[in-house]
Amino acid sequence: DPNNLPCTQKPWCGEPRTDLLTQDYYTPNELFYVRNHLAVPDIDPEEYVLVVKGKGIKKHKFTLEDLKTKFPKHEVVSTLQCAGNRREDMHTIEHKLF
Repeated sequence: DPNNLPCTQKPWCGEPRTDLLTQDYYTPNELFYVRNHLAVPDIDPEEYVLVVKGKGIKKHKFTLEDLKTKFPKHEVVSTLQCAGNRREDMHTIEHKLF
């Protein structure tokens, strides 16, 4: 995606171009920054199972399809900030940091 600038390949980290971030007060999901500190797992969607368990609660298993279809969807407006945001600004000649 040309709108998502890679910062690192392994693990994958990317961010949108600055000019796209200033077009709207809200950042759409497709322009949201991505920060990974470990490798992104390569899963088989047909075999993936999430197990939720803990002291005092009943153990539950959910397939990926369960997670997508069995729970109500909610839209939440929130603010997140990553210390690595705005790296694009640091790549210009005037602000060359690395």
